[in-house]
Amino acid sequence: MVRTAGTVKNEFTILKRLRELDIPYAVRVMNHKELSIETVTGTPVIGMEMCGMSLKTFVTTLWTNSRSKSRWRDISIITRQIFQCLSKCHEMGIIHRDIKLDNIMLKSCEPLEIRIIDWGLARDVKTRDETLSMGRAGM
Repeated sequence: MVRTAGTVKNEFTILKRLRELDIPYAVRVMNHKELSIETVTGTPVIGMEMCGMSLKTFVTTLWTNSRSKSRWRDISIITRQIFQCLSKCHEMGIIHRDIKLDNIMLKSCEPLEIRIIDWGLARDVKTRDETLSMGRAGM
């Protein structure tokens, strides 16, 4: 997905709201006061907490050699965390619109904890701002 100033601004606005609402398992924005601008190119930059590998990488590389019992435990934990995050977001009127394995990152492996990232296409239906999140999900 090509990031435009509008999608970056939308993502920053959504991330600030997620931080204020303390949504579990959503990536945390670090520069929550204002959007930073990269000095050389003038590109907007969002500082977020550090995460590890994507769920896609975790599934395709680490699970291939693990025992099936631990895989089912991992699936249960990850699924519960995804649902807790999205459920709370939906209660608050925030819809992610681009959930896929690449947009779920591992924050830690022990204990297993995820973060949902890439909120650029998200929509806050409570604000009804039609200028937010124009674009196609899944690209």
